[in-house]
Amino acid sequence: MMDSRQLGRWEVVGGRITFGLSVLTGFSFLSMYVPPYYAVWFQWLGLSLPILLIINFLLLVFWAIRRKKWFYLSLVALLSNFHYYSKVYQFPFRDKSKSDSVPDLVVASYNVHGFQLDYGGSSLMNIAELVEEKHAQVVCLQEVPNDLDKATLLKAFRTMRYIISTEKVENSSNILVLSTFPIKRSQVISFPERANCAVTADLDVKGRLMRVITCHLQTTNWNQIKNKPNEERNFGFGFWHLFAIESVVGRNYQYRGLQADSLSELIRRSRVPVIVCGDFNDTPISYTYRKMRGQLADSFRESGKGYAYTYRYLHKLFRIDYLFYSPGDLKARYYESPEVVYSDHNPIIIGLDWVN
Repeated sequence: MMDSRQLGRWEVVGGRITFGLSVLTGFSFLSMYVPPYYAVWFQWLGLSLPILLIINFLLLVFWAIRRKKWFYLSLVALLSNFHYYSKVYQFPFRDKSKSDSVPDLVVASYNVHGFQLDYGGSSLMNIAELVEEKHAQVVCLQEVPNDLDKATLLKAFRTMRYIISTEKVENSSNILVLSTFPIKRSQVISFPERANCAVTADLDVKGRLMRVITCHLQTTNWNQIKNKPNEERNFGFGFWHLFAIESVVGRNYQYRGLQADSLSELIRRSRVPVIVCGDFNDTPISYTYRKMRGQLADSFRESGKGYAYTYRYLHKLFRIDYLFYSPGDLKARYYESPEVVYSDHNPIIIGLDWVN
């Protein structure tokens, strides 16, 4: 057994570790404000926040049991991130259930992963049936294969009358907007950094003009790194993976930051109500999330329940698909993200009402 002197030394070491972790956790909010093309390290800090919060909670319990002052450091670290909790979790019993009345607008956004099922085959008809079942009137799709023409898509999504697409962008899959409402104007937004793009559609919703902006921002390339063959790993498997992740994923953080800057300016200039949705490939505590949201309302925070995730893998930890809207013109009645196996993402389906 350790004597009191040894125990005291270990407590000092533990206290210093607690101090360092609490500082990192407390400053994680900077991931939302420091552009990744200036300092990408803060994005890693934001990505690590769930783990940091768990560790701080365990340390809080440990120091509380031992009745040591280090308890307060962990407590402050946990409380300083109050802004984060509502972005990933909403009280599960909040009164946001569907009512008998039909919402003014039902919008769905879905990264369809090339319409590829995990076990092979196409998920096109499964997704079309889901959209019809949910009575969606506007559907925004990302990662649509280039070889699917508009006639084929309209035949599958039989309740939709109008469609626009980014068409065949080199080295990129298509982004679509399908609508039961007339599309008055549309625009494809290209990003100079990468092949990713966005599309805008001005819809005539029963006499009211509304702009839908949907995008697929730069991917993390996590799966490509994870599955890359074992080649030239002179320093071992672990070192190679750490280097590849830091290099590739870090660079893609920078690309997403630039893309978010471009789209946020487009959103800000809109003179009509906007809905912004898509696969942002970033968490709610990121520069991308803050820039894309701007002054808009986050549909999950306004009408969601329980823990929110949209990426089905990586232990279902991450919400990276979003739908934002103009809060002065629209109000979310309900938020759904059903667990279906038609893609590596879950869809998000939101019922919206006009405010006046």
